[in-house]
Amino acid sequence: MAHQFQRQLLIDAKLMTVVDKLRSMGSILHYQFMSEQPSQNGGAIFRFEHGVSFSSWGEIITITLTPYGPAQCVALVCSECMVPTQIIDWGKNNKNVSEILQFMTSGLRSRDF
Repeated sequence: MAHQFQRQLLIDAKLMTVVDKLRSMGSILHYQFMSEQPSQNGGAIFRFEHGVSFSSWGEIITITLTPYGPAQCVALVCSECMVPTQIIDWGKNNKNVSEILQFMTSGLRSRDF
């Protein structure tokens, strides 16, 4: 199983505010946008890829947004090595998750969920 890292936050913002941020993330943070799909619970699921670097053969990033009340949402960000046999990521997945969460929550209040 490929190495992965994930983190979940409660964001004090409407779901669509965070969705709009994620739609622009690929071009700003240089992640390749792969897909956006609605989830069964009224949220959204985004998939991005990060290419080969000195520390890995690339990562697949999945971001799941779930509404939580009228003005909050829960974000689960997971970064996983693209090559299933890669068991050491040299902190790359953690770095991806931290960078994405910082981008998503800039200007917004958030806390661990």
